[in-house]
Amino acid sequence: MGNLTAEQRNHQFLIEATRAGVHQPLLAALHALQRSPALADGETGLGIAPVNRVLLAQLETLPQQAHIAANTLRSITNRVTAQGWKSQDVWDIDRGCYTHKFLSRVAEGYVPQPKDQGAGQLESLDPAALSKTYSQLVDALHQEADLPKDLAYVDPALLVFVAQVPHRYKGTLAQQQALVGCIRLWLMADTEEEAIAALQKSANASTTAPALPPDFANPEVEQLLLAQVSTIADHYGGYPYQREALLHLVQGWRQLPSREAAIASLETDTSAQAPLSVLDAALMQQIQQFANRYQSRGNQRNWLTEAYRLWHDLPSRAATIQHLGIDAAALTDANSDALVDVARQLDRSLLQFLQQVPLRYTETDDQREALMRLVELWHGWGARPQTLQHLLNQLRCMERASINSPDAPTPPQPLPLSLPPQEWTPDNLHLFAPILPGCPYTWADATQGGLWMPHNQTVVDRIIQTARQLQAVGDRLQRPCHIVTWHCPKFVTATMGDRASHRHPLGDAVKLYCHSLSAQQAYWALDPWWPGSIGRYATHPILLHLDTRPHRARWVQ
Repeated sequence: MGNLTAEQRNHQFLIEATRAGVHQPLLAALHALQRSPALADGETGLGIAPVNRVLLAQLETLPQQAHIAANTLRSITNRVTAQGWKSQDVWDIDRGCYTHKFLSRVAEGYVPQPKDQGAGQLESLDPAALSKTYSQLVDALHQEADLPKDLAYVDPALLVFVAQVPHRYKGTLAQQQALVGCIRLWLMADTEEEAIAALQKSANASTTAPALPPDFANPEVEQLLLAQVSTIADHYGGYPYQREALLHLVQGWRQLPSREAAIASLETDTSAQAPLSVLDAALMQQIQQFANRYQSRGNQRNWLTEAYRLWHDLPSRAATIQHLGIDAAALTDANSDALVDVARQLDRSLLQFLQQVPLRYTETDDQREALMRLVELWHGWGARPQTLQHLLNQLRCMERASINSPDAPTPPQPLPLSLPPQEWTPDNLHLFAPILPGCPYTWADATQGGLWMPHNQTVVDRIIQTARQLQAVGDRLQRPCHIVTWHCPKFVTATMGDRASHRHPLGDAVKLYCHSLSAQQAYWALDPWWPGSIGRYATHPILLHLDTRPHRARWVQ
């Protein structure tokens, strides 16, 4: 088995650090310095050896070493706490990392007590080297997240945040998962099921009530979780696992990408109030349902007109009618037949607006207000809280609905294909449009979904020329061909390292594979007639390179 990349190792360390409530850079530092033992997966360990109930078979791969190492750091923290260490002896709140005193204790090595069945034996190492390596890793994480030098604000901000949680809890999936994860870390449980079982055991200690299954959507379990989180502020001691529990809560509650992002967010915002944007998916669901239910009734027309006015920030209904392309005078001066025609024209414009909302919605406050108002008018509600509660209920149903349930999110409608222009240019490319009439390849295929758009006409023309020749490839092979790479810039092709990668920035080279065929099979069918270059790869048996250079070339790499 090949060695893991640095990113893969760090991901594994992060998984175990999050599970055990320890700081991930310390696991990375142990791995960087210990480099032992040699492991069965080709990696080196974190200096963890078997002891007590931890067997050698549990320490033979890097994930196993990281798992037991995280347990061991948690065990060290528990032991020094039992020996009288205060939270400030373990964690430097200003720097946001372990103290030198704690790192020195880790560097001494560790043998867990016999009753500690999940921790391993940690080999000793140089304390100065551990402190230096750990500090460098912490600094790199903080710089990447653009955190301030002084992190003393974090603990007070966490306590303000967690105190609001029981009152701000709405039962969304994100909030539920954040709450369960927080309580799991707070109780130092390895799994969510263990945490729920511990809560139930404590709640039922003086009763004979049967234990509930660990179903987080169960209202009784939900109440146990909220009751536990309501006590956190009073029992917070500033120990690392407690801080990690609250940071996990903030990260999940706000749906942030990392623990460090949660720290950064607390510098200016300690509110647990969920933003209105969390309801956007339910709002889009309502809009699509309205589009399907529109029946050209006068009241529906008025509701949509008002939503259109708010969306475009227009001053009056008359201005809105004009903005929709209707002559306002026609509504007052026309006869009955003409009024019917005007109404139909207005219906078409309003319905088109409604159908395009999911495409045009950019999540601005004005747009959201327009859609919220439409929901209120459509349902006949006069109060915003009723609208918000309706959307929240719908969101919770959407989160838990099976794919065939009527509560499941409505499948989006495909984007309409506009007529192709007379000539393709860098400024008018439609990603879903065929490059040529009847061509199986689109501009999305040629640009990796729009990631690498051509910036001049020469490249556009070469892509078109290449598409014209590629049409015959599928016909010759009688199989669909799938594009892997077509047009892309030089800095991307520099990583490819093959003999023809320089052709991709020109727009006349593709790497593709053909369904159910090896590259060798495709090559023998294409070699006699393909006028440009064909390349094969010894290490990629189904990948084929084609380009339309003006002379024949054949190569294997």
